[in-house]
Amino acid sequence: MNKNNNENYLTKIKNNKFLIISIFLAIFLGITIYFFILKNIEFEKYKENAKQDSELAKIYKEELLEREIEKKNEIKNLKELTLDNIQNIPKNKKELLLNIIPSGKPFKKHVKINSYFGLRVHPISRRKKMHNGLDLKVNIGDDIMTTAMGKVIFAGTQRGSGKMVIIEHSFGFRTSYSHLNKINVKLGQIVGKGKVIGEGGNTGLSTGPHLHYEVEYYGRELNPKPFMDWNEKNFNSLFIAEKNVSWEKFLTIIGKN
Repeated sequence: MNKNNNENYLTKIKNNKFLIISIFLAIFLGITIYFFILKNIEFEKYKENAKQDSELAKIYKEELLEREIEKKNEIKNLKELTLDNIQNIPKNKKELLLNIIPSGKPFKKHVKINSYFGLRVHPISRRKKMHNGLDLKVNIGDDIMTTAMGKVIFAGTQRGSGKMVIIEHSFGFRTSYSHLNKINVKLGQIVGKGKVIGEGGNTGLSTGPHLHYEVEYYGRELNPKPFMDWNEKNFNSLFIAEKNVSWEKFLTIIGKN
C-alpha cells in the first residue's frame, strides 16, 4: 500500500515538474514571439523611414543641382553685365544697391520741388548762384528720412543751412538735409534707409518751410533728382542720367569680377 502511494506521489511530482517546465517554456516562447514581432515592426518602420529618407535625399540632391545650375547661370549673366543691361540683375542685387546708394524721396508725402539743381537767382541775396541741391516743399514737423543706410557725420546747426544732418554712405556718397525744425539723430549714429532723422522746418536762411536736399559723390555735388526718381522698376535710369559717377566700379559690387 505504501509502495503504491509513493509511486503515485512521485508520478504527481513528475507531472507537476513537466507542467511547470511546459508553462515556463510557453511563457519563454510567448515572450520570444512578442519581441520578434516588435523587432519585425521596428524593422518595417526602419525600412519605411529609410525609403523616405532616400526619397528626401534624392529630392534634396535635385534641388541642390537646380540651385547650382541657377547660380552658374547667374554668375554667367553677371560676368556679361554692362550698364546697358543692368536692368536685368537679380532682385536681391537691386535691393542691395537701392539701400546703399541714395534713392527715393527723403519723406513720404508727394514731392513738390520749389527750386531745382543748377544756377539760379538766390531768393535772399538776389544774386546768381549755383544751387547745389533741391528745395523740396515740406510742412514744419513733417518726418524727414534718410535715402540710404549710412553714418551720421554731422547733426547740428550751420550758418545759412540752419539745423541740418549730413550722412555718409558707402562708396563715396553723402546726403545732407537742411533747414530742419528738429534733429532726431546723433553724431556717429548708424542709420538705415528710411530712418526718420528729423522734422521739416524753416531754420537758417529760408523764405519758408522747405527741405534743402543734397547728394554728393566724393565731394562733388550731384543733381539729386535722378536719385530721387531711381527705383527697382526703372533701375537703369540713374546710370543713364548721372554721368559724373564711375558706375563701372559698381559692377564689381553686384558680381562682376
